[in-house]
Amino acid sequence: STIAMNQILNGLRYFANTNVYISPFEHNAVVRPLYKISKEYGFSINLLPFDSKTQELDVKSMKNSFVIKHPDIVVLNHVTGVILPIDEIFAESKKYNAVNVLDASQSMGMLPVGVSSDIDFIVFAGHKNLYSNFGVGGFVYNSNVELVPVITGGTGSDSLNHNMPDAMPVKYEA
Repeated sequence: STIAMNQILNGLRYFANTNVYISPFEHNAVVRPLYKISKEYGFSINLLPFDSKTQELDVKSMKNSFVIKHPDIVVLNHVTGVILPIDEIFAESKKYNAVNVLDASQSMGMLPVGVSSDIDFIVFAGHKNLYSNFGVGGFVYNSNVELVPVITGGTGSDSLNHNMPDAMPVKYEA
C-alpha cells in the first residue's frame, strides 16, 4: 500500500498554489511523500480541524477552511484508532473538485469501504484485514484524474515496446 500511495501522490500534478488537506492522524506512508513533494513544489499541506479532546471533526471550521483555501487534494487514512467521517469530508471537498484519496489500509475488510463518486483513489493493504500475504496491496482507480506513472519497467504485455504502454491499466503494470 505504501507503493500504491506513492504512485498516487507522486503521480498527481502539483503547483505552488495547490492546497492539500490531511487529517492529524495520517500514516507516514502519506505524510512523508507529501512533505517531500511539497518541498519541491512549495504547496501547502493543511490539517483538517479535529477537536484534540473528543477527536471529532470540527465541521464548521473545515467548511470555513475550504472556503478560504479551496481543497485541491484531500488524503485521509480511514482508521487510525479514530474512524474518520470520510463521507462527510469527501462530499464537502468534492464541491471544490478536489481529488480525494482514501487510505483504507487499516479498514478494508473490517469496515464497509464503498466506491463512491466522491472517492478518486482507494489504497488497500492485503496483509491486514484482507488476510492476504505481506506485500500484497494496491489501489482502486475510480477517477478520470490522470496519474503520471512513477514506476516503469517489468511489464508483462507489449514486451517488445521499449516505452511503457500508454493505456489504462497497463501503464501502471510495473
